[in-house]
Amino acid sequence: WLHPTSTGYIVEKEDKIGFLDLNHNEVLPTEFDQLSFCVIVHQGEGIQAVFSNRFLKVTQNKENGIFDLIQNKWIIPFTSKLIKNEFVTFCPNTDAVFYLGNSESNEVDVINSSGTQALTNIDRNSFRTQLTPIDSCGFESLQMTYLANDSKMRVTNLKTGKTSDEYPEIHAVGGYSIFFEKKKWGILDTNLNEVKRFSYPKSAKDEMGKWEGKELHRVARWRFLVLFSEYHSEQPDKILITRESLDQSKDNDYLGMSEIYGLLDAQTGKQIKQDYHWISKVNHGGESFYWAYKSKSHYSGETQKYAYIDVFDSDLTLLKRLGKETLLEPLSKRGETSIWTIEINEKYGVINPKGEIIIPVEYSELYSLKVQTKGNLAKDKKILIAKKDKQTTVFDTNGNVLFSKNYVAITTNQALIYAENEKGLTDLYNSEGELLIGGTRYFKGALRTDGFGKCIGMEDWPKIMPGYCTFITQSDKLYMFLNDSIQLLDEDFFEFKQKFCFFHEWALIDQKGRIVTMDPKGVSKMSDTYRRGHPNECSTFLEEYPIPKKESASKIVPKDYTIRPKRFVWKQHDTKKPKEWFLYNRDGQLLYPESFEYPLKERIFSGGVFKQNDKYGYFDAQYNKHLPAEYDYIYPYYPLTLKDGLWKIHDITAGKISNGYEQVSLNKINKLRFVFHKGKIGLLNDSLELEIKLTDSVEFIKKYDLVKLLKLHGHQNYKFSHQKDNIIYFTGPKDVYRKINNLHIIEEAFLSSTANDLLKFSPVDRFRTDLPYGLTNLVVHHKPNTLRKERRPNFFNQFFYSEMTLSRTESWSRSRWDDTYNDDRLKFRELFNYKIVGNNLVPIGLEGILKTDSNSVSKLHKLMIRELNKIQAFGDNCTDIEDKLEQLKNNFIINKNKITFHWGQMGGFKIELLFNELEDLFLYPTTML
Repeated sequence: WLHPTSTGYIVEKEDKIGFLDLNHNEVLPTEFDQLSFCVIVHQGEGIQAVFSNRFLKVTQNKENGIFDLIQNKWIIPFTSKLIKNEFVTFCPNTDAVFYLGNSESNEVDVINSSGTQALTNIDRNSFRTQLTPIDSCGFESLQMTYLANDSKMRVTNLKTGKTSDEYPEIHAVGGYSIFFEKKKWGILDTNLNEVKRFSYPKSAKDEMGKWEGKELHRVARWRFLVLFSEYHSEQPDKILITRESLDQSKDNDYLGMSEIYGLLDAQTGKQIKQDYHWISKVNHGGESFYWAYKSKSHYSGETQKYAYIDVFDSDLTLLKRLGKETLLEPLSKRGETSIWTIEINEKYGVINPKGEIIIPVEYSELYSLKVQTKGNLAKDKKILIAKKDKQTTVFDTNGNVLFSKNYVAITTNQALIYAENEKGLTDLYNSEGELLIGGTRYFKGALRTDGFGKCIGMEDWPKIMPGYCTFITQSDKLYMFLNDSIQLLDEDFFEFKQKFCFFHEWALIDQKGRIVTMDPKGVSKMSDTYRRGHPNECSTFLEEYPIPKKESASKIVPKDYTIRPKRFVWKQHDTKKPKEWFLYNRDGQLLYPESFEYPLKERIFSGGVFKQNDKYGYFDAQYNKHLPAEYDYIYPYYPLTLKDGLWKIHDITAGKISNGYEQVSLNKINKLRFVFHKGKIGLLNDSLELEIKLTDSVEFIKKYDLVKLLKLHGHQNYKFSHQKDNIIYFTGPKDVYRKINNLHIIEEAFLSSTANDLLKFSPVDRFRTDLPYGLTNLVVHHKPNTLRKERRPNFFNQFFYSEMTLSRTESWSRSRWDDTYNDDRLKFRELFNYKIVGNNLVPIGLEGILKTDSNSVSKLHKLMIRELNKIQAFGDNCTDIEDKLEQLKNNFIINKNKITFHWGQMGGFKIELLFNELEDLFLYPTTML
């Protein structure tokens, strides 16, 4: 056989395997036992496997080797040793490092991707390897191994084989290395040359002496975190952000901040003194820039006033200092080109990462929108809208003017920019600011469809070209926007023979495409279901408009029409006894001498529940008594029966019955279901047998991977709902998230079980017109009402987890039309926050997240009062605000980037505080949250 891959073909011949390139040239002959691509990322729960398309693992005679398809050579010849690999990135063509060893020894050899043995017989516990990509996929990379003995460390470049001098500790960062000695620290560049040495700051000297005798790799990291702010860079970054801790017991010029920051060029040793409250790095046009903020107040954040902001380039040259009157707000998200609004004297402009003002600070209003890019609808483009007096100007993110005119409103939809003037007419522009059409009034987004429901191009009618269409009106003309161009729809476009067409159920047009009216009278719209099944531009055709009124005609039944006779007939022998009904066949023969309490269907009947003497039974489709009237309750689906306090599941088709259980879960889609009995839980298969035996629920959660099990059996309720509120993907500590997942699945199964569900059904044929009043729309309940709980995971990472529990009262009530509806009302809400310790969830309160000293509490209360005043939560003269703040603090939940405080239950309110406002109050680094 032959198996195609992205780089060639794996071929098998006579139980031997080889490899051909894409031109079918032989790369490896068919003489090996096994051949596979090396795994970069292993398949896991919620994780998709990634394979190298470069390195092949080849097996022959129980020995393994590594072959590189790019270099077309063996990296590791066949060996009986264990081979482990470490890849630079997750890209298929990324570079790698290989380790050779065996299970009997801790010594390994390190081999680079050229096949060179860079290190020999080193203890596997004594080294760490850092692989830093130079390009986006890691095909080129820096490969450094940091080795430690009892008292010294050194670095080896695995590509060149060069080894540094020995130092007490060395830490890797962005392709560079920071070494630490007793009185000095310094930098090694990417070629392992010493760049410069520095003295420790006074504030760090005490910290540097704390970790004597500890494991060297760990000590090096601790020392690094004392001097530097840790951030991650995918590619080598020569600029490092330094930091210095301040003694908060003494007065300083830094507004009570605990740390200040500076910059260091690891390539030249150039420093910018630690004099800033915080520093951020932004990328622009392939270059990096560093914004250093000196704040005017204690609170830090991107949207506030500063004493000044210094902008540096990657050589640490000061490009610009922004002055005192600036207020910055980011206009872009992470991953986009970074630009900010800037305010001076209540006027707004835009500044780029180089500190250049690209939109003058002269506008009274400035905001951003997104529009699809011309020529590439899959890519969005940001535009900036600036208003001054009556003039509206639209810019791109580089500050170029797209168009400028007197407009009252600017909006976007897909690939169009809508600019409305004072007369209510709209001009349409594309993402480049080109005017497509002016003076339009009505718009409709839709697909121009052929018989397959696809959008098609006009130049080549038969060719299917999926795309979005927007239909536009200008006076009585109809236009279409498709594929970045505007087209007039006239007699050359339309081909219908009737006089009028109800175009996309939007506008009535004639054969020339002229608009007759936008609100045709007497023309009905088709249902969505009909339109999907019959895609067409014209749902309705007319020969004349306005539509002439027609006289109503009485309904005439054709003479040859005969009503299909009933298969069965329900009759009352005594109309004064509304709960005595007798069943006859179509020939008038009485089928059962005893009466039933209500009638079922007489024509189309697939089975149903009957009632005799306050007990329930079940008819099959032929009105045979499949189950006698001896049950306390029967739910018609499956069906489920209740007798002597135990539920049983019946499979009528297979003739199978389950054992009795205290509760069973409900699932109408397939037959895999949970059962509950005597405090234990089990799982039935489609044969109604216990696939998982009755087990204590705690052990059940520990023992079984329910998510995998439910996926395996196609359990419909959970197969496609892992991204919903009631389920969590496996990230971070797998065991604890698996526990949470399984707990939620079991609880969901229990909440949808016979213990909690109302099990309402209506056994009476509701289309009968001769039912006695007491049987009209008869509804049978197993329970009149119930209290349901719904658990919603709210936030989770590898350190914290929070969830919300909503309790709802469900009951069935009567409406004024004498029908039933579900009354689902939220009763109360509970909030839970946990810290993840090992594989356990430990409940925490607000004191477990925020500092509790008087200054911290005072700041927290000020922030909360600020938010409460915004919504006038307690009015202007609240006398017990401190008590109310304590109540709020006891009812909080951690969200993605904020803490939310709830007041009360239904009808209450909530306030939110962002993490960046609380940064100096946290007991933990904000990166943990």
